[in-house]
Amino acid sequence: MTIDNSIELAKIEGQIDVIRALYETKLITAEECESRLGNAVGQFSALYDAGAVDSKFNYVLALSISSAVDELSLKCYENRPDAEVWWTMRNEAKPGELLPDVEEVLARSKKIQDDAKLNEIRKDKELRVLVEGWHTCVDDDGYSTYNAEIEFEIGEGANTIQEALALVEKFQKETVETNQNHFDGHDPLPGYYSPRLFTVYNPIGDPLFAGFWQYDKQAYVVPEPLTDAAYHELHDKKARLNKELPENQRADNYDTCRQIRDEIVQIELKLVTSDFWTTVNDFPGDAVIGDFTESVRNFNAQSVSVSVQSSAPVVHVVYEELSDSCFIEDSLDEAIKQMNFLTKVHKSSGHNYEVSVYEVPGDDKIRSMDSHGLKEYLDKSESAKLLFTNNEKLLSNAKDYQNIDDVVTEYNDSDGASNTSAPTLQSASIKEFFQPIMVLNEDTPATGTALLEEEVMEAEPGIHERAHNRIRFN
Repeated sequence: MTIDNSIELAKIEGQIDVIRALYETKLITAEECESRLGNAVGQFSALYDAGAVDSKFNYVLALSISSAVDELSLKCYENRPDAEVWWTMRNEAKPGELLPDVEEVLARSKKIQDDAKLNEIRKDKELRVLVEGWHTCVDDDGYSTYNAEIEFEIGEGANTIQEALALVEKFQKETVETNQNHFDGHDPLPGYYSPRLFTVYNPIGDPLFAGFWQYDKQAYVVPEPLTDAAYHELHDKKARLNKELPENQRADNYDTCRQIRDEIVQIELKLVTSDFWTTVNDFPGDAVIGDFTESVRNFNAQSVSVSVQSSAPVVHVVYEELSDSCFIEDSLDEAIKQMNFLTKVHKSSGHNYEVSVYEVPGDDKIRSMDSHGLKEYLDKSESAKLLFTNNEKLLSNAKDYQNIDDVVTEYNDSDGASNTSAPTLQSASIKEFFQPIMVLNEDTPATGTALLEEEVMEAEPGIHERAHNRIRFN
């Protein structure tokens, strides 16, 4: 909380009280009252947008201002049926609620203030890095999802190309970790972000070079200038796409227009990057550029070293020796719960029947198998990966799997739950957490996306041309 914000909000509240008193004593007309009230509301709205409601004290003060605005608006409306309806805090409430949640308002204000501080830091940097990709959002119905194209700046900016690429690596790591909380093993959930490209800009906003996320790896930068043939081929392809775009626009092919636009942008950024490769030698010893070749080589090296696991969905099969039966659980957590329960039952009766958990491909063929078919599959297929077991014979040859007794330690509680948390899963692969979304579902249009439909329909073929005329300031 800042005292200045409290004082500014209090000034607005006092200003509205004075306007109301002047109007009630007929010292100003309804028109003038409405005009002055509008000015006060404009100041109030600007403070809210700047993150001034940053404490519970200021939240209560903002609600008080909102009530005063509503009351005075109603009085003006009595004499002027066409009087303006002004913005108040009630406009920020979710559907079905009267007021916005206080914690959400405070969190919003904190983010606004943090972003403002970050922008001040970025102003003094030589380079800025922007990322573009797809963000999974919840639609207005609260259930279905859509994919919005989102572009935003990452990090605090950079003074060297090495620092700029380090920002991308840091963003890559953080996004993978965040996406783990927004992925159910099959589909991305709201909050999931799939980046597709990043661009490094100079202080005047010209793109210097770009990098792209491959389907199954981290981002990479084109490692050398394009050959003349490749360069002209991309130019020709861009010209062809620019001709196709208006045709699809007239036919209202929204998704096709979006894909064409995306492809044009990627082509232009590849051309920009190729141009940058040919000009970096014009700045020998430049502190910002540094050794561009070495920087890109190191950056791309960490890209190809990523261990990529299969992105195919998997399920987990629990085998129980006593009944000689198998059953499928979609999640490992559920499989472990069953493993805990069965082991408890066996131990309570003084037996140690085998219980094992396997990871298998989650295709339709596996899901359609009965218990006998699953057991036969586990015995013969190399695709069945044993995760946990108490079978001594299997444990004698143990490699990657664990003894159940090392994972589950107590089974005597009444509901069969273990006091040991589920084993930590290996981080899902880059392919799973950065899987690109190539086709939008036409049944769930991307309402509220960062790019309006008109913007998607119209290409911006000027990125490469503008970059051609870039001027670099030190």
